[in-house]
Amino acid sequence: MFCPKCGAEQSGEPNYCGKCGQRLKPPEPAAGQDGVFVTQTQNVPPNNANGTPETKTKNRHGCLTAYLILMLVGFAFTILIYVAQASIMKSMSRVPAWRSAADLGSSLLGIICVIALFRWKRWGFWGYCILAAAGLTINILAHLYIYLTIIGSVAGVAGIAILFGVLNIGDKDDKGWTQLE
Repeated sequence: MFCPKCGAEQSGEPNYCGKCGQRLKPPEPAAGQDGVFVTQTQNVPPNNANGTPETKTKNRHGCLTAYLILMLVGFAFTILIYVAQASIMKSMSRVPAWRSAADLGSSLLGIICVIALFRWKRWGFWGYCILAAAGLTINILAHLYIYLTIIGSVAGVAGIAILFGVLNIGDKDDKGWTQLE
């Protein structure tokens, strides 16, 4: 086997080149893990003797991928509901006119935050936290039915807790939280 980067001959079947440090084989999931892994590679600053950049592979556990997809579908569903029921919402006397626009806007921003998390951006998590706090504020200011305010508030806080928990599944180096930029 030869290194595709520097051409050095490798003895056996190593994971990395002994001369330049280039990854020769993709990483395998740890034993006992049956989750789906989505990987992304990036160049990181060199820390080897010859100064060549190394590649770091980011692994997304299947639970994180599933939860992000669930969030994406939830935000898209919310947008569809508000667009489909725009005339009904306007006819309801208790719903302020700005409420539908605020919900629609926050759902669009939620989709942007989920896409950022798919791209390993930490601001996607913090953006989602801000959206949950904004949702609580919107529910309180709208003076709607108290059960809608409570359900919306609990869902927002639970969503943050679940997302943070899912981001922390795995070993130290495989946790989604530590891989966010």
